Amino acid sequence: MGGPSRPLVLIWAGGDHMDLVVCQEAGIWNYRHPPLWFTEGLAEWWSTGWDTEAEMVIRDALLHDHLLPLQSLSLAGAGFLLYKEGQSFLRYLEEEYGADRIRQVLEEYYHYDTFEEALGAVIGEPYRKVTRGWRFTLKQAAAESLVRQSLPGRNARTLTRLGANVGPAVYRDATGKAHVVYLSTRDGYTNIYRQALDNPKEQVVIRGERSPDMESLHFLQSGLSVSPDGILAFVAKSFEHDVIRLVDLHDLAGGNSWQFEPLGEFAHPDLVIIRSPVWSPDGSRIVFSAQDQGGQTDIYLWTIRMGPSGIGEPKAVRLTNDIYLDREPCFSPDGSAVVFSSDRGRPVL
Repeated sequence: MGGPSRPLVLIWAGGDHMDLVVCQEAGIWNYRHPPLWFTEGLAEWWSTGWDTEAEMVIRDALLHDHLLPLQSLSLAGAGFLLYKEGQSFLRYLEEEYGADRIRQVLEEYYHYDTFEEALGAVIGEPYRKVTRGWRFTLKQAAAESLVRQSLPGRNARTLTRLGANVGPAVYRDATGKAHVVYLSTRDGYTNIYRQALDNPKEQVVIRGERSPDMESLHFLQSGLSVSPDGILAFVAKSFEHDVIRLVDLHDLAGGNSWQFEPLGEFAHPDLVIIRSPVWSPDGSRIVFSAQDQGGQTDIYLWTIRMGPSGIGEPKAVRLTNDIYLDREPCFSPDGSAVVFSSDRGRPVL
C-alpha cells in the first residue's frame, strides 16, 4: 500500500488575489493549516509581489518598533500588519532560499508537530535563525534609506497634535497670511479645520458627518484643494451621490461652520464616487477622479464658468475612458497638463 499520501496543495486564483486550498487525499484528514500570517502572506506575495504599500507598512512598523514576532501575529491583534509581515517574510524566504522551499513547507508540514519545526527542517536552519535573518535584512534596508533621509521633526515643525489630521492644503488669505486647511477626526467626527501657519489655534470651517447632506467627507480617501482666490474644493457624500462643493474661505473667517452657502457644486447621477478635486494654478478648472455606475474610474475636468449670478451650470469633460484605475490627478505647474496615478502598466520613457 505504501506510506501515507501527502496533502495536495492547490493555488486558487480569484480576481487579483490568490488563496491556498489544501485537499486531503486518502488517509490525510487531520492536516493542520499553516499559521494565518503564512497563508495570507503567501497569497499577498504570489498575487501582488512586493509593492509600495507593503514597503510603506513594513518600514513604518520597523522604524516605530511596531513589527511583531511572526509567531505572535493574530488577525485580532495585528490586523492588516499580519498580511504585510507575512508577505514580507515570504518574499525573504523565496529570495533567500528559493520558491520551491515554500511549496515544500506546505507539503511536509503534516510530518511535524509545529509549523516552526517544519519550516526549520525544510530550510535546513532553525526557525529562529531564519526569522532573525529576515528582520536583519529589513533593518539593513531601512538603515540604507535613513542615510538619505532625516527625521521629519528635524526639518519640519509640527502643526497639529490631536487626532488624525490628513489632506492638508495651504493658501493665503486676503492679507497674504498663510493658512492650512485639513481633515481631522479629533472630536469623533470628520471636520475640515483651518489654522494659520504661525498660530497653533485651529478653527472648524466645515462640520461633517452630521446630516445626510454631509454624510461623509471621505477621510483618508479624498483630499482638499484651495484656489488662488481662497475657494475651497472638497468632496462630500450627499444622500446617494458624491458632490464637489466650493466654499469661499474668506466668508468663513469668523462665520458659522454649521451652515454655509456653497458658491457652486458639481454632481452627476452617473458618477457614484468622486475623489480628490484639485484646482488648476489659475483657479479656472478643477480636475478630479470619479467612478461611474459601471465601476470604471477615470479622470474628469470641470471648467468653472462665472456668470452674473455666480458659477454657471457645472459640466465636466471625461479625460480618460478605459478599464484602468485612474486616480489622484493634479495639474502641472503651468496648468497645461494633468498628471495622475494609474495601474495601466509601466510607462514608456
